[in-house]
Amino acid sequence: MPMKSSVSFFFIALLFLMTIWHSLHCFAAEASTTQKNTPIIGKAAFSIENHNEVYSAPNADSKVAFLGDSWDDANDPSGINDVILERLFTIIKGVHAQMVFFTGDLALGLERVHAPKEKSTTKRFLYEYDINETNWAEQGLAYRSESYSKQLQAFADIQRRNLGSGIPFFPLSGEHESMGADSLDIFRAYFGLTTIKPQNMQGLAYTVSIGRAFFVVLSAFEPFLKDKSSSELLKKNILMWMDEQLKTAGQSRYLFVVGHEPAFSTTETFGKFRGLDKDPHFRDAFWNILVKNHVLAYFCSHENLYDRSYRNGVWQFISGGAGAPFRLQEFDRAFYHFLLLTVPGDKNKKPEVNVVDSQGILRDTIKLTESFELYQKRIAEKPESGRDGLTTFSGI
Repeated sequence: MPMKSSVSFFFIALLFLMTIWHSLHCFAAEASTTQKNTPIIGKAAFSIENHNEVYSAPNADSKVAFLGDSWDDANDPSGINDVILERLFTIIKGVHAQMVFFTGDLALGLERVHAPKEKSTTKRFLYEYDINETNWAEQGLAYRSESYSKQLQAFADIQRRNLGSGIPFFPLSGEHESMGADSLDIFRAYFGLTTIKPQNMQGLAYTVSIGRAFFVVLSAFEPFLKDKSSSELLKKNILMWMDEQLKTAGQSRYLFVVGHEPAFSTTETFGKFRGLDKDPHFRDAFWNILVKNHVLAYFCSHENLYDRSYRNGVWQFISGGAGAPFRLQEFDRAFYHFLLLTVPGDKNKKPEVNVVDSQGILRDTIKLTESFELYQKRIAEKPESGRDGLTTFSGI
């Protein structure tokens, strides 16, 4: 009897374990299927009005990555420079970033319908014009809702494969998310962005925090300001909302603003305005709010290069190097890259920004302080030969 009881117990236990294994296997398969077409975004993107999700302990260092402009106007229907984007996401994951902000222009937003009328350049990554000056029809490109949805899916697939599901991801819209009449709606719905104040921003403005850092996130302004009859009121609402968020963020935190267009274009001294400086009065009001609330830095993209500057106590970082074509004027100096902001848990230390290129090479590093002489680093220069003198970035 004892022998038979032992055998029976063994088979019952084995059957129980097999049942559990089968259930877990089915759950995993179902989860994999569910995630296949679900973009990975941070929780705060779903929230309404003030949402301050804390992603790390206040006393721990926080690492936040910024990158933008991964669109490509080559013949690839994905509308994305997938080679560079995959590489950057992989490096970001490798340096243990805890959060990623993508500052707009994820995909081209257009599809090729015929060959360009003008002769194409022999170099793929030369781009002579700004987006608003480009006649896309002459380039053989047109907007189609279905194609744009597929491009967003291609972006999400790259994000999932190379960045993974464990890093909160926060997208905002740029000009390329506004190519068609319904493209902003598609973008907002695809990433699950709800209507967040100010409602005129169509759900593409929100706040999020990690450790001791607080971020106000704003979509590109220009697509919302085309209607002159309502633009002044909208500008006022945007500024009031941003000011309110920064005032209520808490005195002990580092404050940052994340947007798409630069407040100060790299070419403004030559009379070429590509960002908020197209409307200097609005730009000044925007920057004064940052200064008044002791915002430490404004992160943006739109220009496909790296640039940093410091004005009246606030840093501006332009990071448009996630794969988009370089303008002809910057081809010899621009490079693909992302920014990594480290916010220290120790109150005695200062936040630091490292600029890492698509080869994992550290190209620039700067401590963020509130006392610094006016200084602008146009574009971090490429080494004349090889990579002598440059350091591989470990993120440690």
